[in-house]
Amino acid sequence: MRRLELSPFTDSENIYFQVAWVCNGPLGLEPNKSLYGHLHQPNEAYYRLVSYLNQPQLELTQLSDHDLSQLQPLLQEKGISPNANVNTRANTNASQVNQPNRRISVKAHFPNWFKPNDYRLQVRLIKETKLPLGPKSQYIPTMREEVANFTPVYQETALGLDILLHKPVGGLEKQRINGVKKDAIINYQLQLKLQLIAQKSNDDAWVFPAPKVEDTSVYSHADHTPDFSNDEQAFWLYQEWA
Repeated sequence: MRRLELSPFTDSENIYFQVAWVCNGPLGLEPNKSLYGHLHQPNEAYYRLVSYLNQPQLELTQLSDHDLSQLQPLLQEKGISPNANVNTRANTNASQVNQPNRRISVKAHFPNWFKPNDYRLQVRLIKETKLPLGPKSQYIPTMREEVANFTPVYQETALGLDILLHKPVGGLEKQRINGVKKDAIINYQLQLKLQLIAQKSNDDAWVFPAPKVEDTSVYSHADHTPDFSNDEQAFWLYQEWA
C-alpha cells in the first residue's frame, strides 16, 4: 500500500511563521507594526497561532482489495456496483462509475472541533494530453481539461474525512493529428481545495487555514468558493497529486 503524506507548511515556512509570530505577536518587544501590526492584536494573533497548530494532514493511499471489501456497504449505498470496472483509458468519464482505487484522508489535529459539514472541499480530476512534436517523438502538453461527472465518495472518520475516488490509469492513446493517427500521452492529476470551519458561537467562526502570516486579509463572502486558478488563495489549502 503506497502512502503519500503531506503537510501544508514546508520546514522553511514553519520557521518563518514561528519567528514572525514570536517577534511580532503580543509578546514581541519591538514588533514591525508596518508589516505585522495585525499580529500585535491578541485575538488575531491567537487565531493565527491556532491555525498554525491546526494544519491538517493529507494522506493519499492506494486502496487494496481488503480495503475495497471493507468499503462495499458504503459503496453499494452510493450506488457503485462491485463489478463496476470499465476501460478508463477509453472513457474519460469512467471515474463516475468505477470502484475507487485511491483514498485521500484529511486528518485534523483537533478533530473534535469539526463536524462533517465543517469541511468545505472540492476535488477535481484533470486530464492532460501531450501530443508528439516533430520526428524525434518529443511531446508537449497541449491540453488540460477537467474530467466531467467526477463524483468522489465521502466518509466520516474519527480524525476527519476520507475521500474515495477513482484515478484512471494514464498511458498512450491514439489520436488523429492532421489526418494521421499518432500516440498521445495521457496523464491524470488530482487537485484538492480544503477549508475548515470552526464554529465559536452562533454568529462567529474561525476559518482555517488562516492567511499567510504577513497577509492581513479578512474573511469575506467571496472566500466561500474555491478558485483553482489561484494556488495561493487565502483561507484555502491547495494540494495536487500527479
